[in-house]
Amino acid sequence: MAFKLASDAAAYVVVNTKPDVLEKSSSGGAFSLLAEYVLEQGGIVYGCAFDEHQVARHIRVDSREGLAALRGSKYVQSDMGDNFGLVKKDLTSGIAVLFTGTPCQVDGLRAFLGKDYDQLLCADIVCHGVPSPEYFADYLRTEYGEDATHIKSVEFRDKRQGWTKSGGVRFDESAGCNFHYLDPAFSTYYGQFLAGEIYRESCYRCPYANTNRVGDFTIADFWGLNQKDSGVDADGGASLVLINNQKAVTLAPFIFKSAICEERPLEEATAGNSQLNAPVPRPKERDEIMKLWLEEGMEEVTARYKSAHLKRLPKWLVKRMLHIISGGA
Repeated sequence: MAFKLASDAAAYVVVNTKPDVLEKSSSGGAFSLLAEYVLEQGGIVYGCAFDEHQVARHIRVDSREGLAALRGSKYVQSDMGDNFGLVKKDLTSGIAVLFTGTPCQVDGLRAFLGKDYDQLLCADIVCHGVPSPEYFADYLRTEYGEDATHIKSVEFRDKRQGWTKSGGVRFDESAGCNFHYLDPAFSTYYGQFLAGEIYRESCYRCPYANTNRVGDFTIADFWGLNQKDSGVDADGGASLVLINNQKAVTLAPFIFKSAICEERPLEEATAGNSQLNAPVPRPKERDEIMKLWLEEGMEEVTARYKSAHLKRLPKWLVKRMLHIISGGA
């Protein structure tokens, strides 16, 4: 396949052909293809993972086994720590690096480095916006108890109910129930995130929310994909990939050679990913939520949210029961 710059023509739908990787990926597994290519060159991958306390942090990975922690969506701002310095150390040592993150993180890395490196590959994600880590941590404490050591993982996306479904919080065996779904009707944080009500102030004025991307590649869910026209089965998830510069054009045939990969109109990609057109509008509810949180605490935020969404309970219970009867998880 001939690859083109996104500004000229195209977006690409990409689906990883490894079932186990596709299942664990939020969308079509494009990140894993990028990461595995760099690892095969003896390189290093930097990306976001939750630590044992469910704090999102960027980490350095040097093996395929380590990629598991980097897969999946983390709907919260990550702690960069000293990763910029580690990236520079790797690059000056002649080691290939893949850095993945939000566009502002990618641009921050490029500014820190001060120059481009031939062996540096950057992939930015199509970002909705990020809530603060403090708000997320307070939500977990309020919803699941002050001592949250029984939380094994937070998985905002889970494909057992399908690509478009939400995920949940996974617990260790001592907690009794090992999985709690994050349905936006009842999960305060998840519902507010999807509504764009709790992002950082800067996210509502994001200068990167367009098709002028800072990464060599841009990756996202390919929402709005025309499956019939593309001929791609996206039931298990599909990635949107934008090719943003000549470096990406050169490497793309090698990175995506084993994947299902089809060119799509850029307009189709932007129609399904509004953050490629403009930042998320700042809702009036944000001021109310932040004021309530700071003055009365997350308990009151959660109580009011759930009270307002109580009317969704009957419909949700019927939906869950039908899914269980049909053999779902």
